[in-house]
Amino acid sequence: MEQALQYTLRKIRASHDTKKYTAAVSLDIKGALDHAKWPILLQNLEEAGISHYLLRTLQQYFVQRTVGANNKKVNLEHGCLQGSVLGPYLWNIMYDKIIRRIEQTYPHACV
Repeated sequence: MEQALQYTLRKIRASHDTKKYTAAVSLDIKGALDHAKWPILLQNLEEAGISHYLLRTLQQYFVQRTVGANNKKVNLEHGCLQGSVLGPYLWNIMYDKIIRRIEQTYPHACV
């Protein structure tokens, strides 16, 4: 995160020094981790060329997922646990296509 911020600041300063305009857009996807669809996530992983071993491991990660509180359990059918080690990585995989499309459409963008 810090490297991305430093890179962005360098781009802004360079634009300022050359008298170019700079715009920033921040994207906050409400409930992004809560609503991640597992089949889409697994498809993105497969398309990215992840090894079959890791793909099967992640498929098993999503099997019979439950969350519980106050002696109640709920079966999960989508989402990535916030605060989990995998959560940020799974989000990146989920939205990688969108980010790459932005980079292709706006090659000078700092994504």
